[in-house]
Amino acid sequence: MDWNTQPQNGGQNSNQPPCNNGQEPKITWSYPPPPPPAKPANSFAIASTVCGITAVLSIATVYLPLIFGSLAIIFALLSKGYDKAMHTLAKSGIVTSIVAMLLTSMLLVFSFSMLAYNKEFQQEFNSMYEDIYGESLEDQLNELLKEYEAY
Repeated sequence: MDWNTQPQNGGQNSNQPPCNNGQEPKITWSYPPPPPPAKPANSFAIASTVCGITAVLSIATVYLPLIFGSLAIIFALLSKGYDKAMHTLAKSGIVTSIVAMLLTSMLLVFSFSMLAYNKEFQQEFNSMYEDIYGESLEDQLNELLKEYEAY
């Protein structure tokens, strides 16, 4: 193509497709839709996770895992609200609290079974009890039975 001459196809470049009425086509840009907003962290879900972790960390005690575990389950259920799905933090709170309560229950069952059926464990427990309280557990239990029978 000679740069000094006009193109023969009505002023349009032969390398470009013909446009409507000699006008440039309108190019419209559209951005993709934004991603859906993430669920904000629910304070009940965070409380559930904190209580669940506290329950796991306090397994060596008797009452704390049961208290914190039940609180974690209550907070997790409250965090759900009217939603169909539960927040991930609430699910982790439920899982950790269930694990803590199961381990605590197993520890209690094991301890009471050892106290009931193992003579060496009974003697060791009795000697520690006597060192702490000044009288054996058997003597104290016998006194409690006498008081109970008196009623």
